Amino acid sequence: MRAFSLSLIGLVTVAFGTLASCTREDGSGGTSDALMITSPATLPQGAVGSAYSVQLTASGGAPPYSWRLTGGILPPGLTLSSAGLISGTPTTSGTYGCSIEVNDSAAAADSRGFSITIGATGPSTITLEPSTGPVGGDAYVYAAEPSLPHNSSSTLSCATNAVSAQRSFLYFELGQIPGTAVIQGIQLQITIFSKGGSSTIEVHTIASGGSVFQEDTLTWSNQPSVTNLANNGTPPPAALSTNTIPLSPSIFQAYIGSGLANWRGIRVTATGTNTDFAFRPSEYADASQRPKLIVTYQP
Repeated sequence: MRAFSLSLIGLVTVAFGTLASCTREDGSGGTSDALMITSPATLPQGAVGSAYSVQLTASGGAPPYSWRLTGGILPPGLTLSSAGLISGTPTTSGTYGCSIEVNDSAAAADSRGFSITIGATGPSTITLEPSTGPVGGDAYVYAAEPSLPHNSSSTLSCATNAVSAQRSFLYFELGQIPGTAVIQGIQLQITIFSKGGSSTIEVHTIASGGSVFQEDTLTWSNQPSVTNLANNGTPPPAALSTNTIPLSPSIFQAYIGSGLANWRGIRVTATGTNTDFAFRPSEYADASQRPKLIVTYQP
């Protein structure tokens, strides 16, 4: 059959005998393509707690365009604006499906299905200093002065001499870490300003039960007992430098959430014979030299 065409007052042209196509006048004597969502082909992945922003685009039709959600759901925390912007801060991980439609000024429409995957947030790191309230804090005890507290504003001491042995105690408020957190790494950071003999640093957790120590009343005579050795390795201290001591995440994990009520702090001691070292406390004027517990966790 021979191909022929029929023109309807210049508005619509339909070709018979060939593939049919439709065009629409654009008001200037030319024509424009049909309305179509053009990008993105796929929506990028987001993460819980991280800002998300993706602009949808369309072509053809008769601008301006208006966008709306016609089915499914966006991830909690995200919204779609009438201008086609998907934005917000996701609050829940998962994969979410939705249908989005764009309309033009001539009431034409195009729609597409989209999928957005929101991953769990990455690890968080928190840096804690010893608490400064009436409970906890940091102080050292001295065997030669068994009934005297030592909560100096400049010194925390550790020594192994039998007569003048010294031990330091520090309390960090773990309640700042979410109760559902999974600890991935934990380190004690101290700044040592003097050292005698060949020593390593030993860190224990204070045994559960009883009262949390108070730095202004802590003495050799009433010092709390300790339980787990928390060191994950015992590097020798370096004088006049910041020392980072890796600790065992599994030991501290037990104190997060429901175990938090049993948290009693840590004890730092020297090892060896006639060895000692001294480091800066939380009251020290230079904040960069104060003790810190650095915790990396997955919320």
